[in-house]
Amino acid sequence: MCTTIQGETQGQKHKNFNKLVLKAVGNKKVFNYTIDYEDTDIENLLKVDVACHTRNVDFVLEVFKCEDILFVSRAIRHGTWLVEPEYAHVINPQYLYSQLFPYIMSEARNKLLLLIRLNLRDPKRIEYFFNYLEKTDTNAAMKWFPKCSIQFILSRLHNNIHILPEHILFRLFFHSFEAFKIYCDVFCKKSLKVHKALFLIKSNGEEFFDILDQLGTEHIPIFNKKFTKLAMKVCPHRLMFNFHHYQNHIDIQCFIKYIKLERFEEFQSKYSNNEKLISYFLKGRQNVQNLCEGKYILDALGSCDPNNKVEVTNLLIIFKKNFSQFSKDLIFKFINKFLSKCNVYQFNRVTWNMYIDVFKEIMNIKQYSEKNKTNQSIMQSTVFYEIIHNEIISEDIMMKFQFDNSLRVARKKLSNKEIQIVFNFLLTFALLQIKKTTQQNKVIWIENMFVLFKVWNRSMQEYPLFNIEVVKVLQELQNRSDYEKLKYLYYKNRFWRRYLLNENIVIEPNSSNTFINMLKHNPRLLVPFQKKNVINSEKKLAAVFYRKLRTYWSDSLGQQFKDFFYTMLHQSPSVGLYILLSRIELHHLIQHNAPTNKHNENVNGITVQIHIARYMHKVYPKLPIKMTLMYYKGIPMIHAFSSINSILHGMSTCQMEETIECFDTWPEQVQKLCIWVIFSQPHYDKRKILLTIWQKTNYSSIRAEIFKKSMRSLCIYKDIELNVKYNYIVMISEEWQFLQFLMDNLRKDESLIVDKFPSYFQRLPRMKASDFCLKSYQITKNFTSQCKIFPRKPLMHYFGGGLHLVDIDLLAAMVNDIITRRLWTTKMNNHHLDVVTSCLYTWKDDAEQMVSFRKIIAPLFEKAYEKWDTKIVNCKLAQLNINNIVTLLNKQYQSYLDSKSNFSPSVLTVLLESLENNLSVKENYMIIRSLKLAVEYFKILSKANAIVKFDENTNIFDQTSLSFAEMCINIFCDDVAIYGNSIWRLFYHALQDMLDRFDVKKHTQYKIYNLMLDLSSELTPELNYQVHVLIFELTLYKADNFMHNLFGYDSDDSENDDEGQENLLTRIKTHHSNKVKAYHSKCVLSNLYDLHYDKFKYV
Repeated sequence: MCTTIQGETQGQKHKNFNKLVLKAVGNKKVFNYTIDYEDTDIENLLKVDVACHTRNVDFVLEVFKCEDILFVSRAIRHGTWLVEPEYAHVINPQYLYSQLFPYIMSEARNKLLLLIRLNLRDPKRIEYFFNYLEKTDTNAAMKWFPKCSIQFILSRLHNNIHILPEHILFRLFFHSFEAFKIYCDVFCKKSLKVHKALFLIKSNGEEFFDILDQLGTEHIPIFNKKFTKLAMKVCPHRLMFNFHHYQNHIDIQCFIKYIKLERFEEFQSKYSNNEKLISYFLKGRQNVQNLCEGKYILDALGSCDPNNKVEVTNLLIIFKKNFSQFSKDLIFKFINKFLSKCNVYQFNRVTWNMYIDVFKEIMNIKQYSEKNKTNQSIMQSTVFYEIIHNEIISEDIMMKFQFDNSLRVARKKLSNKEIQIVFNFLLTFALLQIKKTTQQNKVIWIENMFVLFKVWNRSMQEYPLFNIEVVKVLQELQNRSDYEKLKYLYYKNRFWRRYLLNENIVIEPNSSNTFINMLKHNPRLLVPFQKKNVINSEKKLAAVFYRKLRTYWSDSLGQQFKDFFYTMLHQSPSVGLYILLSRIELHHLIQHNAPTNKHNENVNGITVQIHIARYMHKVYPKLPIKMTLMYYKGIPMIHAFSSINSILHGMSTCQMEETIECFDTWPEQVQKLCIWVIFSQPHYDKRKILLTIWQKTNYSSIRAEIFKKSMRSLCIYKDIELNVKYNYIVMISEEWQFLQFLMDNLRKDESLIVDKFPSYFQRLPRMKASDFCLKSYQITKNFTSQCKIFPRKPLMHYFGGGLHLVDIDLLAAMVNDIITRRLWTTKMNNHHLDVVTSCLYTWKDDAEQMVSFRKIIAPLFEKAYEKWDTKIVNCKLAQLNINNIVTLLNKQYQSYLDSKSNFSPSVLTVLLESLENNLSVKENYMIIRSLKLAVEYFKILSKANAIVKFDENTNIFDQTSLSFAEMCINIFCDDVAIYGNSIWRLFYHALQDMLDRFDVKKHTQYKIYNLMLDLSSELTPELNYQVHVLIFELTLYKADNFMHNLFGYDSDDSENDDEGQENLLTRIKTHHSNKVKAYHSKCVLSNLYDLHYDKFKYV
């Protein structure tokens, strides 16, 4: 077996290596087909290349499983034949994902999948990959989707369109216009990105505009000049005769420029009455006129014989004569066509002079700069003509002359002799400029010369004078920015990289690119440099350089660098040493320098340890995790963290399963890092590995991290489950089963996990929300000693608007445990009160609300009745909590007033009956009477709404004020008869509380009060008096506003009705009762002396 390759440069070694491969293939030499890490890289690479040439499938698959990415990449790069049909038994998802991928590194897996996606052409096999991955890794499956057959794509697109990445979705538009139609159908009411599909105008213009015509203006894309021009060429009538739809979305000038002359009059007549559009086309008419006038000159140019000098001269004369009448666009269009058709270098003197006169006219157009392409084309033709005809060229023109790719077009009309003459002149001129210009401009002229060599296909080796001047410029350069410009030029030409290698060393002395170029062109230059230690070994390409040394110069340069790095190990350690060492040597180095628990290690030793810890992951094959952990404990962990992370990321599934057998011995941070890696690698058998870790780890924080990551894996399906019919059902179920297992196996000391259960609910997929709620509730009950069973925010508070997803019996049990059993011992905060009301109002249907009331709310009230008089620290908490619950239920029911429901108060009616049947109305008058007023008013609203449907602009309180006044009088009179005259004081508070909660404006309140006074005239004198007293107090009522009183703000005039209040008080003043007049006197005193009415004693 060959261990070294003959040749001095890298290219020579490559050639000789390829000869060895072909010789081995031709001789049918038998190898020991195994990757031996103790052999040289050349020996192993030779095995790989021979196996790829002979299509030894078994060995190639074994190479894929090896731990050195050099050999794996080589096998993949030369293994494109694997996608051929005869190897379909290997390149299929079933075999790859079950038999091969568990044994290969992550990087190798990604490279192989990319090879297959780029080279597999059979749509059926690609669809097989898609179908296989769709149920396990949807994100990976989407990468295969664009390469499936058109029929398959269209059949699956509607279901998968929401989860397709945008860049893949827009690629589908290239395949079929039907894909774009499906996209528009699905997203018709959402944010369309039609501008991404404007290219479809070229192939499906009519169908594309059929869709755009149906879209609202907010979805119509902006047509820039390019697409306006395209639309005007393909289907101009779609823009012209639907102009009002597109006028704000197209480039008007471009639209006018390309409008069809024969249909302009028709277009003009259609929009003649639109004043807004007339301004657009004032210039448009002139444009059309210019086009008509200039059309003949373009037609004349098209029919002109370019070899007929007389005809060409006459055409130029006509063009010059009418020059002032032509538009600028027409002038440039004519010149471009003229230069393309005619060979100006063969013009006689007369024709040439006429051409120059036209050129002078064009240069007077100040709107266009000298860098304009047409101007430059004319300038190039002028310079070339004068060079060929040996005329004197003004330096002013030469300084404006541009060295760019347009020279390649200009030279096509020159003969070989003329090309040589022009090239020599331009080269001489550029060299002259380099000599006499400033140092800063010298770099610019070097670049001009480089462009000249490139576009005229000339070799710099044939012009040594140029190379001499470049070397001189390099020697004179001192500005670093000029170095950067030369670096850009240096890498654009292979010959320059070789010929100016020494100069490149000056420009980039520490660049890995420089050293790689030395290997390619002159490896002898590396010997003096390695002694100066100028190699920046931490650069990204440094690893490439050292790997090349190890592969092709292992016995020469590689050995010299290795020896040198050994001597510098304790002074300036280099990553190159780790790459150049063999596997045995590297393991010995790492073990020899491993940190110990002793504290007397010298500074140099610690420096080496830190350097090894930082860069040991750059070595292939990857080191065992046990060896890297040796450096985790002895030095600060941050230094070894990146190496451990890289090694864990590179592991195959089988390697990870073998590695975690000793997981319990790892430090906590390494265990957590391992968890992150597992969740970031989709190809792992994640659940199997995590279960092993779950059982082995001794850290609660690691188990908490597993649970958190698993929960996030389930939560990612929340936003997309409604947009996909079937893709995610299986995956959601599998994720939930795994999460359920974790929840069932929580330890008693893991309350940290349990405490976070509530925060996950709203992020879960809907189909598993109820199951998670039940499971978390059961677990929370078992953690009574560790978890707060009555927290400030109960578990159900986090459900938000998702209570309808939870089973109602489960909700009832949770409310019973968390609230009902503590109703008389703990004051409920707003979070607990919100939970109770949410259990009722989450369901909008009356029947569902009634079921919720019977199962959840009614048991809570029944328990409260039992403990109604129970005192805790001299406070009847049951009464306080029930009063707050009823108030909140009553208040929240006002949302029905803003909805389209029929204002049915069924639940409140049942609640009122419950309160009246179980409590003393006299002792609990306020809570019961306020609720009764609300219930009766809801009945009035419901009845009125059944007769006349109210809209959002209707003041329903004004419409029902008479019925409400009658209801208030009836209830008040009944209460006076039962509880006595003094009940008006409590009724006043109950009624005013109810009006405030319904947000009834003062104007409407005063209207109701007047109607109540009208109705009181039919009552007995005593009741009439009581009603007037009640209305009097209600009229004087002012809502307390702490912030307004504190800062002295004025009250909102729109909320008050001073005139209505004054009229109502005047009406009360005329009452014949002296008692009523006394109350009126109190009102006068209150207004005069700014005294609140409660400062007076009741009579």
